[in-house]
Amino acid sequence: MRPFHIAPPLTTLREAHPTALRLLDVAREGNQSARVALAQLWLTEGIPAAFAESPALYDVVRSWLGARLKIHAKEISLVGSARVGQSLNPRKLGKRFNATSDLDLLAVSPRLFESFRADFEQWSADYDGGRVRPRNPTQERYWADNRKRGPYLIRRGFMDSGMIPWLSSYVVTQTTAQHLWELVKKLESTDTAPKPKKASLRVYRGWEDAVAQIALNLKYASTEAETA
Repeated sequence: MRPFHIAPPLTTLREAHPTALRLLDVAREGNQSARVALAQLWLTEGIPAAFAESPALYDVVRSWLGARLKIHAKEISLVGSARVGQSLNPRKLGKRFNATSDLDLLAVSPRLFESFRADFEQWSADYDGGRVRPRNPTQERYWADNRKRGPYLIRRGFMDSGMIPWLSSYVVTQTTAQHLWELVKKLESTDTAPKPKKASLRVYRGWEDAVAQIALNLKYASTEAETA
C-alpha cells in the first residue's frame, strides 16, 4: 500500500496563520498541488486571524449573512488579510490586517452565482442600450472596465458583487450591498470584533472554481513578490 504524499514545501507548514511571506514562499517553491492545498486549507478554512479573539463571533457573522443571502453559513468564508492576518498582495506584502483593511468575503453557491450573473447580464444590456448611464467620468471608467471583464470572470466561475451598480433594477446586487453595509455597522458596535471600513463579496459557482482561482492568485502573487 502506497503512503500518502505531501508536497515537500508543505511538510514544515504547521501553524494556522503563517506569515504572508512564508505562504508565498511555499506557493512559489511548491507545485500546483501545494498551491491547491494552501487554497483549500490555510486560505479558506479554520478561524480567520481577524476573529482570533472571538472565534464564535465568526460563526455568528457567517450565520447572520448566510440567512440574508439564503445560503448556508458553511458556504461563506473569509479571505485576504483578514484570513491570515497579513496581506498577500505583493504591493502590500506583510501589511497587517487593521482598522483600515477591508473584509473580503467569499460565498460558494451555484444559485447565488446564477442570480448575480442574471443581474450582470441585465445591467450589461441596460448599459449597452443607454437605459442606465454613469453619473461622472470616474464611474464611466469603472463601468466600462466591469462591462469588459464581467463575461471573462463569469466563464471562470465567479462574480464580484461590487461590479454591478447598486440600483433597484438589480435586486440581488442591491440587497447584498445593503447586507454588507449592515455587517460593517454591526461589527462596529460589537466588542472584540474586527472593525473594517467596508466588506466585499465574491460569489463562486462551486468550490472547484474557488480553489482554482485562489491557487492561481497565489501563483501570480508569489512570482511578483519574488521579482519585486
